[in-house]
Amino acid sequence: MSEHGEAPRKGCLRRGCLGCLVIVGAGIGLVVIMAVITLVRGVPDVVREDESRTHSIARSPTESTREGRPLVVDEGRVGRVVLDVSMANFSIIPAPAGSELRLDARYNSGSYKLEESMRGDGETGWTYRLSFGSRSVLNFIHVDAGDNRLELHLPAGTPLTIEGELGVGQTDLQLGGLWVQSVKLGAGVGDHRIGFDEPLPVPMSSFELDGSIGETSVSGLGNASPAEVKVRHRIGDIRVDLGGAWRNDAKISVRSSIGGFRIGLPDEDVGFELLRASIGIGEANTRRVGERSEAPAGAPVVQLEASHSIGELLLTR
Repeated sequence: MSEHGEAPRKGCLRRGCLGCLVIVGAGIGLVVIMAVITLVRGVPDVVREDESRTHSIARSPTESTREGRPLVVDEGRVGRVVLDVSMANFSIIPAPAGSELRLDARYNSGSYKLEESMRGDGETGWTYRLSFGSRSVLNFIHVDAGDNRLELHLPAGTPLTIEGELGVGQTDLQLGGLWVQSVKLGAGVGDHRIGFDEPLPVPMSSFELDGSIGETSVSGLGNASPAEVKVRHRIGDIRVDLGGAWRNDAKISVRSSIGGFRIGLPDEDVGFELLRASIGIGEANTRRVGERSEAPAGAPVVQLEASHSIGELLLTR
């Protein structure tokens, strides 16, 4: 075969392969585009009606239960509440002693997923886990997460710890009167409030909160009387109120990066020592510390270290 006849066939083959690749590439691109469109649109909205799930915390222990039945554990054992909640309005509400642990939920079940479990931990106690979040990373584009509402009712009179992550969304944790031994939470973008409106039956051992972006507030911390407090916040307004009925000494560390930073001082009948109040760029107003009267002898002493990078640091009452 001549050289002139051979060359065109090779060129055609090359052009044919290139055409095939273009067609395949276009097909793959179309599939990707359709997948993205599907993700953005999400699963068809299916708004689930209000539902309530209960778990008993009774005096009679059992090792296990059938699927879907409440797990019964000894009331005297320590419980763990482990949270992984995002894209919702999430609340914790105190319930009367002896009542069931209950979750009331209303959410878009087509775009969001809720999972919970309750199990016994042998001699140590019990663990309740709650997980809630988006089925797709793109759901936030078209669905208002504020329509998702979760209310967790925790019974008083039962010792427990609270830990985990509070992601994007709004939270309101009212823990006053509960027997909470410790809190260790991370908080994502949004508004997060933790309050102790009445004293806990037993002082808390530790309180840790690591905030991200948004508004974060802790109120009535003295009613929890934790021996150690660590609060971190990055961007946005943060308020930590040290008022309440302190029953023991405490060491408190609060750090923030950018935004408004306000700390409410303890009541006058509590000793207070300001170990440090530093700010990088901005103003630190600690005048109210010098105006405090001397606490009674034997009163609990609260020590505070506060640092802020940019903004205003205000100690008030």
